[in-house]
Amino acid sequence: HSSTAALPTSSHATTPVASSVTTSPSTTTTSDLGQRFPNTEAGAEAFAKEYLTVLNSVHDTGVVGTLAAYSTSECSRCDGWLKYFQEVQSKNQHGRGTFIVVREITTALSRPGTATATALITVPEARIVDRTGKTVFLRKAEGNLTATFFLRYDMQWRVVGSKVE
Repeated sequence: HSSTAALPTSSHATTPVASSVTTSPSTTTTSDLGQRFPNTEAGAEAFAKEYLTVLNSVHDTGVVGTLAAYSTSECSRCDGWLKYFQEVQSKNQHGRGTFIVVREITTALSRPGTATATALITVPEARIVDRTGKTVFLRKAEGNLTATFFLRYDMQWRVVGSKVE
């Protein structure tokens, strides 16, 4: 079933997201995240989009930057991505191909300071390459999936849990 079809549109923010948007994770500070993404539904949605954009940027550049500021260790998938990208960075490697394509994000506040962001994503084939461009890892395409991120606000939004189906 579609995770957005059963949700009333009047109380949820739904925004299509362009997959080509990238930002530099090195320009973001933890305190900046709290100022840029307020404790509102719109702030939670903008934060979720930024998190996914930063994941793509880290994959492309091989530089972890401030990725850790976006989640807590409570999110085991987020922690796994962080450790994976730290290892890639330590080996002077980076990605080729898009990490994930975000097609749409729907965000809902369940109570003040707690939100759920549901992202319709496509996981295409992607490679990790070394400094010479040689492929050291090939990830097979996984197709269209739904990623759900559980967000909590404590001075800033952070991902505290996730599931991908």
